[in-house]
Amino acid sequence: MTVSLTPRCTDEGLIWEIVSSQSGLYQVQLLSNGTVIETLQLTLTANTTQTFAFEGDSTTPNVVRVLYQDGEVLAQEGPEPCVSGLSVALARVCTANGYEWTVITNRSGEYVAQLVSNGVVIESINLTLTEFVDEQFIFRNDPTSPRIVRLLYQGSVYLEEPGPATACVPTALPPSEEPNLPVMNHFLYLPSIRR
Repeated sequence: MTVSLTPRCTDEGLIWEIVSSQSGLYQVQLLSNGTVIETLQLTLTANTTQTFAFEGDSTTPNVVRVLYQDGEVLAQEGPEPCVSGLSVALARVCTANGYEWTVITNRSGEYVAQLVSNGVVIESINLTLTEFVDEQFIFRNDPTSPRIVRLLYQGSVYLEEPGPATACVPTALPPSEEPNLPVMNHFLYLPSIRR
């Protein structure tokens, strides 16, 4: 059985997403200095994301623990507190190397770009971002839908979007690879387009 927890900062505060490979009744506990301060009962469906929130503070150094049939299946330290006013934007373009993503933020720092499939992180890229400076990255794995791309700052998700609906197929050669035929001044190169 695999269980994953993902903290997400929202306008309403910190919420948690949980995904398990097995359906059933789970307990989620918030611990402070080893003492349980809050317990939630969750009925999970296999491979389906469910959200929940604690009334207490679930940021570091407090720990979130997941129990199934009275056995601990996961314990995870909470993230840093949510950062107010953080803004992150993400765009993509199809290149000869696949989808290239551009990210920009209003706060410098260490970020993580993740590619997620069915609640499981299949690729992570560490990014050092400078405020208001574009940064590019390319996933090695196929990012097309139903996969999800998300950006984390201080361990919490601040942006999440579905992957592109179609695979990346460049429609023309970059200028550096266009044919250079000086003898044929009126030659026009047209790329092949497949459907």
